[in-house]
Amino acid sequence: MLLQSVSEAVFELLSEMHFLRFPLQEDLVNYSALARFLKPFVEKRVAGGAGEDAIILAVKKYGETLAKKEPFHVFKTLAGTKLFLRTSMSLIHFGRTDVLHKKLIDFQQRIDWASGEKMYLLQRSEEISVVSMSKYEQDLVSLAPSQVLQKYSMLALVTLHFPSEQFDSYGVLEHISRQFSDLGVSVKEVFSSHDKLSLLFDEKNASAVYAKLSKVISTSREMIEPQKA
Repeated sequence: MLLQSVSEAVFELLSEMHFLRFPLQEDLVNYSALARFLKPFVEKRVAGGAGEDAIILAVKKYGETLAKKEPFHVFKTLAGTKLFLRTSMSLIHFGRTDVLHKKLIDFQQRIDWASGEKMYLLQRSEEISVVSMSKYEQDLVSLAPSQVLQKYSMLALVTLHFPSEQFDSYGVLEHISRQFSDLGVSVKEVFSSHDKLSLLFDEKNASAVYAKLSKVISTSREMIEPQKA
């Protein structure tokens, strides 16, 4: 590793700590506490040690480089987002073949979308993942039992429907992922369309996830209200 200056070391470390971006932008950080936390990591990157005052100064400079109010585009997107939850879902990963692909396409004809039934095919060159209602799980497995790579049952599917004017907002997925991390909930699958983001996870966590994301949306609405004034 090439030796760096204190500022270079601090900038590199903070750029990797995305969870600190908003507090730094809004000057909500205890600089002394953060400097003490960073000190051993900074000293590995610089020659001759690093003083706490120098680290504090570098942290402040880093915060000044971040555009003020930048995170509000994330709040604006989430403020206009609609949230949907569905339980009793399954996820099956298959090894891909052309024969299986045709069978799955034919199977989709059984799905009654008008009554609210769901089935999604997520494809890569070497595998096909199927998200479906649990009542179809065994029928789907029977199409190619030897090609099942992994199967998850008793899942919940949460879908966020974003406002069309916010399609290009960045940082939204990171913000949503942080909520799952805070709850200690593992996401089994993520997929999206041009205006929707869906995440699959264990059904036992459905209530907690729905409550958490609902709170994120309502808080986002509160956050953008002062910006309209």
